[in-house]
Amino acid sequence: MNNFFAGFVSGFVCNFVLMTRINHELDTKIKINDWTVLIPSDYIPSMHRYLLIALFLMTATNASQAVAAQCYSNAEAEAEQGIRIHSELMVIGLNCTHIGARSGINLYGQYRQFTADHGDLFATYEKILLKHFKANGSKNPEADINLLRTGYANKISKDAAGMRPDIFCSKYAPRVMKASEMQRDDIRKWAATFYPSHPVSKPLCNG
Repeated sequence: MNNFFAGFVSGFVCNFVLMTRINHELDTKIKINDWTVLIPSDYIPSMHRYLLIALFLMTATNASQAVAAQCYSNAEAEAEQGIRIHSELMVIGLNCTHIGARSGINLYGQYRQFTADHGDLFATYEKILLKHFKANGSKNPEADINLLRTGYANKISKDAAGMRPDIFCSKYAPRVMKASEMQRDDIRKWAATFYPSHPVSKPLCNG
């Protein structure tokens, strides 16, 4: 899009210079496309207007792209939150395995089965975010995904470190058990529900 407008502006600048020269050489009316008759001195202001329009459109395009880089579409926000959910469940499963074992429940095993059952959904979420990062100039979008996962995993790990293990697991372990029973649509609904207390890293483009 930018290449189109850059060429558009460049063409108008060249035409503007050419018509300026013509204006100095001609004293008579010129006929354009056999139907529009303009005095040369009238043509230059028209060129000014078109040039300004072209510059405005190019500036507006750049501005809209900059705004897009600072916000998420609904699908992108769902994708990030899906990655957060998956990352948090991994940490919960690892930290609470010993607690679940007392009741005959393998929480980390449930997490792994959950991942196997819905791996295609989380792969889709990663592709959506990779596309977003690439579109916004990331040199290493896969590293950005890993950074996102690590950030969410570290956050809940800090929560775990700040609580007694039994208190942390009594609060969070049920998430793994509940998630293991979810269908694809349930997971998507969970990921697409946004809470002020757990915001995604960028605001929604549609507010």
